[in-house]
Amino acid sequence: MSDTYIDKNGRTSYTEDGNRLPPYLDNRNEASVVSDMFSQIGVNMMQAFIQTMMGTQHLRGDSANDIAQKAYIMAINQANAQSQPGLTFSQWAEEYMEVYETGCTDETRRKLYLYIRKHLIPFFGQMDITKITQTDVQRFANRKASEISSATGRPYSHKTLKHLLSTMKKIMDRAMIAGYIQRNPVMKTRNNAKNPPKRKGSTEEVQGAMIALLPTIENPMVRLWATISLSSGMRAQEIAALKWEDVHWDEGYFDVSEAVSWHNNQPIVKSTKTEAGRRRIPFQDWAVGLMKPLAQDSGYILRQHRNSDPKTPISASAYRRLADEFEKVLIQYNLPRYTAHIGRHTMANTLDKVGASNKSIELISGHTDADFTRFQYMNAEFEQTRRDMQKVSEFNKKLVQQSDTKIPKKSGKTPVK
Repeated sequence: MSDTYIDKNGRTSYTEDGNRLPPYLDNRNEASVVSDMFSQIGVNMMQAFIQTMMGTQHLRGDSANDIAQKAYIMAINQANAQSQPGLTFSQWAEEYMEVYETGCTDETRRKLYLYIRKHLIPFFGQMDITKITQTDVQRFANRKASEISSATGRPYSHKTLKHLLSTMKKIMDRAMIAGYIQRNPVMKTRNNAKNPPKRKGSTEEVQGAMIALLPTIENPMVRLWATISLSSGMRAQEIAALKWEDVHWDEGYFDVSEAVSWHNNQPIVKSTKTEAGRRRIPFQDWAVGLMKPLAQDSGYILRQHRNSDPKTPISASAYRRLADEFEKVLIQYNLPRYTAHIGRHTMANTLDKVGASNKSIELISGHTDADFTRFQYMNAEFEQTRRDMQKVSEFNKKLVQQSDTKIPKKSGKTPVK
C-alpha cells in the first residue's frame, strides 16, 4: 500500500488517496505479504466477498492487488470485530466530509453537506456508530418518505430519499473499512417514497397559466426570474449571471456569455457551461412589458434583495428563495412544480410545436457544438432564430388567452395580453 503508516499510538492512518485503514494494520510489510498471497490464489473469492459486503462500486477499476488488499482489510476487521465505543454518527460524518470528499466539485459538496447536516445528523447524530442497525435506517427512510419538505410543501421524492440513503451508505462503508463496524446497516433498506410523475416540460395549459400569473407576483425579483426563465429557456446558472448590460432592448435579445456556480453559498462567475452556451436569445414581446419597468442601468438582474449591491451576483440561498417563492404561488393555484430546467424542456418543446428550425432550437438552448468562430458570424442564423422566437411568443399569448378566465386576478393586476 503506497505511503501507508500507523503512528506510534496505533491511531488509524491514511493512504495517499484518502482511504482510511484500520488500527490492526500496524505493519505495512504484513499487508503486502498477505496481499501478494491473495493475488496468487486468485481474486474471485475476494471479489464476491467485497461485493456481498459493500456493493459492486467498490470493485470498479481495481487491480487484483487492490482487491486483495481490500479483502485483507475487511477480513481483519471481521476477525477482530473491535468496536469503538463513544464514536457518534455525527463525529464520524463530520470527519467523512472533511477527509473523504475534498476532491468533489463545489455543487456536489454543497449537496453532501445538505444531506448530512439537514437530514442524517438530526436523526442519527448522537447514536453510537457501532449500534446503528438496519431497523434504525429503515425507520429513518420511512419517516423521510412521509415527511413534508419545507421548501416545496410536498413529500420528499423517491429520488431525494435515494440520494440520502446513498450518502448514508457511503459514510457507513468508510466506517466499515476503518474497522468501526462489521456490516453496513444501510444494505437492503427499502425506499418507500413515491416517484413523482416524470415531467420533461410543462403542458400547454400549465404553460399559459404560469405566464398569465406573472403580473400578479408582487416580489419584483421573483417576477423577473420567472419571466426570464419562461421566455428564454436559460439555465439557472445563466439567469443568475445575467446583467442588465446583457439585455439589449433595441436589438431585442439577451446576450448570454457567463454562468454562476456557488461555493459555500457564495457566487463565482465563470464562462458558460460550454462554448456553445455563448449565444443570443431573442425576446418574446410579452416578456418585454414585464421586464422593462423593472430595468436598471447596470448590475446583476437578480440580487440578494432589492437594496443589495448590484455588482454582486445572487447567492445560492437567495436564488433558491426566489424559486421557492414562485413555487408557493403555483401551489396556491394547484399548478405543478416549476424549475428553470423544466423551463428549458418547455422551451424546446414549444419551439418544436411552432415548427422552428433545428438551428433555432440549438441556438436558443445552447446545445449546438458550434465553435467560437461560428458564434461570431451567425447573424443570418440569428434572424431566423428571431422569427422562430416570435412564433413562440404568439403561441404563448394564445395559451394565456385560453387560461385567462381560470386565473384569479390579484392586486388589481391583469394577466398578460
